Amino acid sequence: MLQFTRFLYTKHPANNLPSLDLFAGLYKLMIKTSCECQNIKVECDSKLLSRIARQCNCNYCKASQAEYLSDSDSNVTFEITDFESYRLSQNGYPIAKLHECNNYGVILVTFKVEGQLYCVINAKALRVNGYTLDGTLKDYSNESNEQRLSRRKNNWFKAVQVT
Repeated sequence: MLQFTRFLYTKHPANNLPSLDLFAGLYKLMIKTSCECQNIKVECDSKLLSRIARQCNCNYCKASQAEYLSDSDSNVTFEITDFESYRLSQNGYPIAKLHECNNYGVILVTFKVEGQLYCVINAKALRVNGYTLDGTLKDYSNESNEQRLSRRKNNWFKAVQVT
């Protein structure tokens, strides 16, 4: 279910008109969705109308055909409803945790640094509409651990898991 939330904004001091950035930020998109069996539920407040999904180049993500969205200015809350149909796995870099539904594959990927949980969501598995897919596979294999942590911290959603 998609729900728009209206936010107040101030006008630009130079010309008393909203700038494009302010106008684009006028609405946030509230996404409440789940995998089709509703095992992993995700709630997200974001400006996803203008977001670009990316594909990871690792063999695991390529096989799952995941299309990941992220927004560092927004939050994601997720909940696992049936732990019998849920898998938490790792692939490649042990810091990232893949949250998978046994029926629908990778739903989101998380990592934790300095006590804060971050994530990207698989828009394809969650049936999120209104994003553009960047067709270039992203290869982060040459990143150092520090570069990887910094990139994720600066680009991924802040996340909270509800238990």
